[in-house]
Amino acid sequence: MICKEKHQSAIRAIHRLLIKARSKAYQKDHHDSIAKLLDDIEYLPSLMLAPSDESERFQSYLKNISETHNCPGIFEEFDTGD
Repeated sequence: MICKEKHQSAIRAIHRLLIKARSKAYQKDHHDSIAKLLDDIEYLPSLMLAPSDESERFQSYLKNISETHNCPGIFEEFDTGD
């Protein structure tokens, strides 16, 4: 799980990452790049649903995804939101 106060920000971040993946597909980006982004996104909901507190891991993983896949503003919005 992640702290309840961050749930909306987390869902919003996942949503924005999925929009980024769709955008890459429409731009005909290489399929390996799109698949890697989706693989990384896939882990985030499991952190939200874990029985233990995974807030720090979620934050760290989201930051890494944002940097690795050139998704500016997503981590910052999550970090300062809610």
